[in-house]
Amino acid sequence: MKIDKPAKQEKLRIVQLTDIHISEIVTPQFIQQMVDKVNRLNADLVVITGDTIDSRIDPFILLGFNKQFQQLKAKYGTYIIFGNHEYASIDKPNNSLENIATAYKSANMHLLKDDVLYDDKLGITLIGRNDYITEKLKTARASLDDLLLFTDPDAPIILLDHQPQDLNEPAEKGVDLMISGHTHGGQIFPVNLVVDYLYKNPHGIYVDPNHKFTSIVSSGYGLWGPPIRLMTRCDKQADTLNTKIRP
Repeated sequence: MKIDKPAKQEKLRIVQLTDIHISEIVTPQFIQQMVDKVNRLNADLVVITGDTIDSRIDPFILLGFNKQFQQLKAKYGTYIIFGNHEYASIDKPNNSLENIATAYKSANMHLLKDDVLYDDKLGITLIGRNDYITEKLKTARASLDDLLLFTDPDAPIILLDHQPQDLNEPAEKGVDLMISGHTHGGQIFPVNLVVDYLYKNPHGIYVDPNHKFTSIVSSGYGLWGPPIRLMTRCDKQADTLNTKIRP
């Protein structure tokens, strides 16, 4: 895709991972295969867009997955946001949001939780939103308006938002690229038909030419619920986006 805004780098290779759903049934081999494939892609940025764990952080630490995630290679770093599953068991012992954040940081991943990061080397802004599910909890996430106050609208703006609930708002407010997961592409027929109805972009690439806005939605590396797919596919090759930016 192309972003017609000036930046400090003409091309940017972004590798997306999402919806890995780490639990006790996930094997180190499954994660190592993912890490090795990502590292062969020579990413400038790796972005992980939520639901990295299925419900508890314990398997991530106790099975050594944090050390495997440390192996991810990206020239400008690995960035991660929370999805709805990071909130699934925050009432359980040793599974608070702080516990999860600490575990992710131990894996050399930069957590963006309603944060705005301007990368001076790249000349782009990266926004990581807290998950949409927080609007149903006691602490709502920051509004997109508030987050955009800390951005330069004349420079490329990339938004990481786990659930592709609303594509109109970021398009109308100057976001250039939104990267999401959550949908699993429906995972199991006929659920995929319902997902297709609910989301403007249930999986793949959606372009709004009127606002020069692009949405990328990955169907995820892992599985939620029953460990099967039917008439849908997972993104085990990792989603790679080559972005051209006007220098």
